[in-house]
Amino acid sequence: MASTSCTADPAELAAVSRLTDFAEVNAAAHAVGTAFLESAVAGRADRAALGARALAYLRRQRMLRPATGEDAIAEVRNLLAISAMCGWRRTALQYARQLERLPACAADDGCFCTAAGQTINLLRSETNSSAAESHFAEVAKTRCPYATSWQMPTPLHGYQTGLRALPFWNPDSFAAGRLLRQKGPSLLRELRPFVRRRSGGSEDGSSELQPSPSSLWSRDTDSVAYELIEAGLWRQITLFDAQHGWNASICTDLLQRTCATLKAFAATADGKREFGGKVKLFELGPGASLLPHFGQSNRRLFLHMAVLLPAANASASLLRVAEETRRWGSPGELQVFDDSFEHSVKNEAGNGIRVVLGVELNHPDIATQASSSVNLYEIT
Repeated sequence: MASTSCTADPAELAAVSRLTDFAEVNAAAHAVGTAFLESAVAGRADRAALGARALAYLRRQRMLRPATGEDAIAEVRNLLAISAMCGWRRTALQYARQLERLPACAADDGCFCTAAGQTINLLRSETNSSAAESHFAEVAKTRCPYATSWQMPTPLHGYQTGLRALPFWNPDSFAAGRLLRQKGPSLLRELRPFVRRRSGGSEDGSSELQPSPSSLWSRDTDSVAYELIEAGLWRQITLFDAQHGWNASICTDLLQRTCATLKAFAATADGKREFGGKVKLFELGPGASLLPHFGQSNRRLFLHMAVLLPAANASASLLRVAEETRRWGSPGELQVFDDSFEHSVKNEAGNGIRVVLGVELNHPDIATQASSSVNLYEIT
């Protein structure tokens, strides 16, 4: 996997530290911060230099005019996100702890519990599981309702007590899983040519990606959660969401079979019970990875079907949920997991993309309701 560590130019950092004009520093921080995020989302190689520069300006901005209240929360969150994306885990950990202690954050359970979860993610990523458990017991559990440090969904109101908590579930225990297992070969005949073409890859999906700003991937109606991108390129296409319905531009002309199959399922009794608020395609580029994080609610699960895997080494693509890591084996393979548990994904292949079809499911312990009334959380 490509290195994520940001590189710093000592001369540039020294020059930034001498600036005293807040307006100038603020403008520069905004410009370079925006450039860094655009680079990270696009998977470009210049993200390393841009990340170090963005942190330098943000730190100088904070020194010249310390923020208070909600502005202070936003400031530290930006520093935390960029540090984590740069691979500076210890620096990110310092900012997560700062966030916990900020008066405006400490006074709000939602902010505090989110910050505590980020601290625990970072402690555990430094292979310090005992410190993560201690922090949960001493800090998070005193204020937050979570039963375990492995399952701390954010926002706080996304957590419901009393639901069965399993990192992975058996796909065959869901009607949606049985449907995809039965219809998978037919759907793959439509999905695989589509994702190869849209990704700019060769017929075996092994070429380096050539992202296009005008591609369907980039026109997704939901913004990519940039703060999760540790390395490489991560993109998504929405086929369905509860707010906007089915994506007509794709379902009518490009993926008729896939959309029709899932739409028909959603109308059945099983579908009304299980079918959630999102259906998406997720693409992970060569050497790409997402930082360990918690999803937004334990009231949902995710059913993923492998569509395209690195041709030379399918098992280079992996999904870790809590303490268990599973590697994809072949297209059509299914996984159901609870993303409210800490999880991360990687594509360790130096060449070749990973694409999965993701279907959001209602947690089986949730009472049967219309999907539009229960699926309020963004897919990750």
